[in-house]
Amino acid sequence: MDATTSLVRGVALPPRPKRIVRATNDAPKGIRKGNGRLQKVATTAAAGALVAIATDAWRFVHGLKPGAPDRWSRLVDNASNEGPKDAAVEEGEPTVIYDVRGRVVATLSGEQVALGQVADAVWQAVVSSEDRNFFEHRGVDMKGIARAVLTFGRSGGGSTITQQLVKNALLSQDRSISRKAVEMAMSLVLETKLSKPNLLEHYLNNVYWGHGVYGIASAAAAYFRKKPSELKLEEASLLAALLPGPEWLSPYNNPQGALRARAEVLRRMAMAGYIEDKDAEEIASSPLPATLALAPTIQGRWTSSGGSAAPYRAPFFVSEVLFQLQELLGPNAMYRKGGLQIHTTLDLGLQERAEELVKEDGETLLHNEDKGEAALVAMEPGTGAVRVLVGGRNYASAPYNRAVLARRSPGSAFKPFVFLAALASGKVSPSTEVEDEEVIFHREARGWKRVAEEEKLRKKRRQARARERAKRRAERAKQRAAALAKGEVLELPDSESDDDSDSEDEEYNYRPQNYSRKYKGTVSLRDCLADSLNIPTVKLCGMIGIDKVIEMSKKLGVKSPLPHNLSLALGACEVTPLEITTAYNTIAAKGIFARPHLITLVKEHNGTVLYKFKPMRKLAVQESACVDLHRMLRAAVTKGTGRSAALGWQETAAAGKTGTSDDYRDAWFAGYTPNLTCVIWVGRDNSTSLPGTGATLAAPLWARFMRAAQGSGIKAEKGSKRRRVAKWREMP
Repeated sequence: MDATTSLVRGVALPPRPKRIVRATNDAPKGIRKGNGRLQKVATTAAAGALVAIATDAWRFVHGLKPGAPDRWSRLVDNASNEGPKDAAVEEGEPTVIYDVRGRVVATLSGEQVALGQVADAVWQAVVSSEDRNFFEHRGVDMKGIARAVLTFGRSGGGSTITQQLVKNALLSQDRSISRKAVEMAMSLVLETKLSKPNLLEHYLNNVYWGHGVYGIASAAAAYFRKKPSELKLEEASLLAALLPGPEWLSPYNNPQGALRARAEVLRRMAMAGYIEDKDAEEIASSPLPATLALAPTIQGRWTSSGGSAAPYRAPFFVSEVLFQLQELLGPNAMYRKGGLQIHTTLDLGLQERAEELVKEDGETLLHNEDKGEAALVAMEPGTGAVRVLVGGRNYASAPYNRAVLARRSPGSAFKPFVFLAALASGKVSPSTEVEDEEVIFHREARGWKRVAEEEKLRKKRRQARARERAKRRAERAKQRAAALAKGEVLELPDSESDDDSDSEDEEYNYRPQNYSRKYKGTVSLRDCLADSLNIPTVKLCGMIGIDKVIEMSKKLGVKSPLPHNLSLALGACEVTPLEITTAYNTIAAKGIFARPHLITLVKEHNGTVLYKFKPMRKLAVQESACVDLHRMLRAAVTKGTGRSAALGWQETAAAGKTGTSDDYRDAWFAGYTPNLTCVIWVGRDNSTSLPGTGATLAAPLWARFMRAAQGSGIKAEKGSKRRRVAKWREMP
């Protein structure tokens, strides 16, 4: 143990024990002499194994990572067997992320550090949790494999650190016999070429730590804003705990799971003798480091590159790019390929201005209350290119990416989808009049039925109860008659104690109300949307059917599940800001849905194209319906609830809609110009009430952002699409 602990100081490890090779004469006689039956069975088994391996070899060859031979040569030839060095190892090719104009947004460094520059607690935690017999085996741990098989993986997998290094650097992720056999063979060879310190050094510098972070230097900086040599035991054990599932066990994704995994690492470190039992118990019972700003997760997705501050510009946008990159190229994309060039749709200047505006807005109070968190998404109509994505007021204090992960109630910002479905049906027009009145909707077998006055519903219920009582009385009369015919006396009550109260069953009745609790009588649909009247909107939804509203929402770009209730018309559902932006972007493009995207091109450092975005545009709804809806949304900005979105800038063609959820938990403004769609969400992560509405919280911020966009050269009025595309594609 002492020799192992002094590993980073360059002290040679104890010599490996010599292998004992069994002499031929020690073999069982039946096999040595060629026992007939046993030999036949062995020959058949060997032949079957050869056929299986030959069949599987094709999969292995085609699954071999590009450049594997060259990478193997560099791994073996460039490594020294003299133990760890004090100087940093030469940096690898960095991965660079560019914005739409070719400006560098982030450089994900391929920095490599020597093992001597890594805190002892780091490699001790990794060895204890990933490969407890690392210093005893020669690349393949047969004991570990047997233990993994017998415990069904509960005691860890059977792959050694050496095998993991070989697989991550050279081999595919296929689970095939040939791949596993080659992995084991290469691990045995690699152990003869590299010393244990070299193997650990390569492993720590290249393993994936989650959130797009590769290598211990980047992990220490991203999670804790430290150098690897500065990591403490509680931090080192947490990093080691992430390795089995960096996204699933992320402290941003699953804080309780991260704590449990860290406790297991500490327990194994104590068993290995690296730390005392009392130290392990003390740290295991402590919370996660305060530098980690924890946040909830949606659908198992991690949200940021971690830590207390952003290691690059446009952090919310970059974090989503890194997530999507793994979906496109696999979980170890950057390590497998190395030196990637990632071109995105981002407008870096506008993104950073948006981050400033969102942060500044959060520093002001409304009615002496803070405004909570916020998210902003901006997208180009017709292309689906995401130009700006801000997931919170301050990435340093809360890196949770609300723009893509927070599912919140959109309130009245959902209403345009109802009106668009009605316009597309051809049954109504913007000038169609509807009665804004007190109304109750009663759920029946075939759907919802509107009752204009409450008394009608009560009368209907009384009539139904009366019919039921009459039916029961008739049944009792028949029973008495049958009993008298037999000479029997049947005692049955003549009266009933039925409840004639007019209380309503909330499960079967729905009574919408306007925000003002007042009714305007006969109004046009144009005015209904401009003034955000609830009752006419629900009536419209009931007329065309909830299914049509859900279908239209999906066509526009909403992917979240939507409830089959009339309250859906008023935004009683949960969607993300990115989904609302996509839907309004389709309306801005006159019914043309364009798949939203952040990544346009991914290349290796040698120019090999790994991914190129293929535009997908389709007609979601006819142009005439979108034109009518645009005029209605335009009225909402010029004379309706969205007037504050028009203040302070030249909004000659702006259109949009405010939204406020129940109890003021969410405030929205969703709108667009011919050249840019933008959605603002304001709310609290714990869903408590806000000090205002979409008109007072979200719309003013929307106006300030659109003014900034206009100042950067994005026109608010109709213009040449060719000039717009040239602007976005302009290179420095």
